Amino acid sequence: MALWGKTKSLGGLFVFGDKMQYLALDGKRGSLSVKAMVEVGLDMAPTQRDVWSDPVALEGHLLKLKKEMGGKWPGSAVLGIQSKDVMVKVVQVPRMDERDMKEAFKFEFDKHFPFPSQEAVFDLAMIDHPLDSGGETAFAVAAASRSRPVESFLQVCNKAGLMIQSVEPSAVAMLRALQGPDVPPEPCNLYVMAGFHTSLIVIAYKDNGILYRSVSYAFGKGRPAEDAFTSFAREIYSSANYAATQFKGLSVGKIYLGGYGLHYGEEIREAVASMTSIPIELTDPWNVWEIKDPPDDRWGWDVVLGLALRGVDGK
Repeated sequence: MALWGKTKSLGGLFVFGDKMQYLALDGKRGSLSVKAMVEVGLDMAPTQRDVWSDPVALEGHLLKLKKEMGGKWPGSAVLGIQSKDVMVKVVQVPRMDERDMKEAFKFEFDKHFPFPSQEAVFDLAMIDHPLDSGGETAFAVAAASRSRPVESFLQVCNKAGLMIQSVEPSAVAMLRALQGPDVPPEPCNLYVMAGFHTSLIVIAYKDNGILYRSVSYAFGKGRPAEDAFTSFAREIYSSANYAATQFKGLSVGKIYLGGYGLHYGEEIREAVASMTSIPIELTDPWNVWEIKDPPDDRWGWDVVLGLALRGVDGK
C-alpha cells in the first residue's frame, strides 16, 4: 500500500508512544467541526516494546476506541506512522512522469534507505525545491517503512472494521496541520511540533517539506528542566541555519511552533529568540483551519489532525 494516495477521508488514526488517537472531522474547508475525538492509553511505557508488532494488543486498543464512539467508526481514516518507524527524505530523481519515476526509483531504493525495496512500503511525490534548475534532474520527497508492521496493522484495522484509505508519515501530517490551508507568504518557513514523547522539525519551501527531522525532546511528562528549553531551541536554530547554508542562501522567514509543547510556548519562544531574530509564531492549527468549537484539551493532536485534514480540498 502506498504511503501517499488520494483520499476523501476526514478521519485520522495515529499510534505513538503509549497513546492511540482517532479524530474524525465533518464539513468542508471553512466550516469544519469535530465529529469524533478519542484517545486511549496503551498501558505500557513508550519504549517498552514495539506496539506495531503485537496484533492482538492493537486490535484490543482499536476495539476500545470503537467502543468509546458508541461501537461504530464514524468513517474511514488515514493511518499515521510515527517518525521512528518511517524514513522521510528528499531525493534527486530523473525528471519524468511520476508513475515512471516511481518504477525507476525501485532500482535506486537501496542507495537511499537501509533496507531492500522488496521489504518496504514506499512512495514518492514530486516537490518544488530551491535547487531545482529545471534541467533533467528533479526533486521528490520519499518515504519508506518496513512493510511487515504496516501490513500487519492494516490487517488489524480491517478486523476491527476500520477502513484505512492511505498511510502517511507523521511529519507530513504535522506540516499540513501547522501550515494551514493557505501557503504563507514567506518562501521558506520552519515548522516545529514540540511533542509529547518526541518532537518534529520540518523546513518547508512553499508548501513542500525539504528537510525532516525528529529530535528527542518531550513535553508531555511535566515541566522540562530549564536547560531543556535552551537545548531544544538550539536544535530549532541549527535547522534554520542549515537552510541558509545549504539552499543557496535561502533563509527561513518565520518559525511556527505547535504541539503539546505549547503549554510552554513562551519559554520555548524566549529561548529561540535568544539565538535568532527570525520571527516565532505560536500556532494553534485548530484556529488556522477555522475548526468550529475546538476542544479545550487539544494540544498534542497536531499529527492526527493533519491526517484528518488530508481529505480537505485534496490536501
